[in-house]
Amino acid sequence: MNANLAIRFLFLTGFVVMQCRLGAQENPGHTLPDDAGKAWAEVAQVHEALRPPSDWRSRQPTAEELATFQKQIWQKVALFADKAEEFIERFPTNENIGDARITVVHTLNQAVAAGDTDAEQRVAKHVAKVMADKSIPEDDRAGVLLYAGNTVFMKKVGMRYRGDKQAAGPI
Repeated sequence: MNANLAIRFLFLTGFVVMQCRLGAQENPGHTLPDDAGKAWAEVAQVHEALRPPSDWRSRQPTAEELATFQKQIWQKVALFADKAEEFIERFPTNENIGDARITVVHTLNQAVAAGDTDAEQRVAKHVAKVMADKSIPEDDRAGVLLYAGNTVFMKKVGMRYRGDKQAAGPI
């Protein structure tokens, strides 16, 4: 009886371990929901997340406020760029795929403006990948290329476009 119980226990343990491993392989590091609509809704939140405080419309932010916002942008942008790239990988036939490709460039351009030196290289890699993929409609590839044209401008202007008119030097 003890041998029978031990065999059952080992079998059950092996089954549970295999299920855990299979489950981990189905979702390796995914952060977005499995439903494409819900996943896109999460990616589309980037615009709200990157918006400066509303009171900056009526007053100039202090240097400290701008520095805090710049740090927040830097952190949020990497997250949203990763989410948009995950969306592209997981939902390549979704109706929002073109917008997701542009979102990658848009968010990384925000990082460039915030001073992230790696973001410029990520933009270049993303654009090269999109331009090389002839299965992507030409209009979508052109849109990504056009958005990537903002990278140089964002690097030069930095956070000044957010409201800091006193930032270093003229444009």
